[in-house]
Amino acid sequence: MKKVSKKSKTTQNSNTQKTIVILYVLIGLLIGAVVVLAGYTRTLWQQNNGFSAVRSLIIDAVEGLYEPTVIEPKERRQYILDASVSMPVFPKTQPFLYGYSPAGEADGLEEEITLTTNEILRAAANTLGGDQKSLFDNVPQLQRCSKIFVVRFQHGIDGQEGFDQFATKQLADGRVAYLYQNTECQDFYSSNMIDVEQQQAILKNIESY
Repeated sequence: MKKVSKKSKTTQNSNTQKTIVILYVLIGLLIGAVVVLAGYTRTLWQQNNGFSAVRSLIIDAVEGLYEPTVIEPKERRQYILDASVSMPVFPKTQPFLYGYSPAGEADGLEEEITLTTNEILRAAANTLGGDQKSLFDNVPQLQRCSKIFVVRFQHGIDGQEGFDQFATKQLADGRVAYLYQNTECQDFYSSNMIDVEQQQAILKNIESY
């Protein structure tokens, strides 16, 4: 049997210790990399989660300005009870959503109805995009293109840039309805295949009750 020299044993022990040290260093580096990656992933998740939350709040705020008309299926009409007016419901066409502002003698505000549809709101929400950089830059377009028509009962539409009058309608209760269309977002409606002419035809049949 060969005798192992003390020198050989010492060399083996030294190599083993070096190997162990290298393994500890590699394990330490691996743990550090995992911790850094986990922190980076968490940061990204928080940012994306925060972005989604803010985006949803913006969309909810715009959609919260409107409520659905009251539909009477037998009459095939939709009613805006606040303004005492109604319009027909056309087949395969979404009914309006509306926002109503009453006239105010103290502040001089005129009675006004703003109109949109679920289809328009969904399309307008898509303009916000999917990244944080463009989110707030695109909010003005969301606000601008989310409403397609405005109805007033006195002539003139001060403060509503981008809206042009396309018709008037004498109502049975003596009021005159002045109908305005959003002309600033025509390309937007066209690119999203929104049938503005059909919605116009519905609004032109506005009646008081």
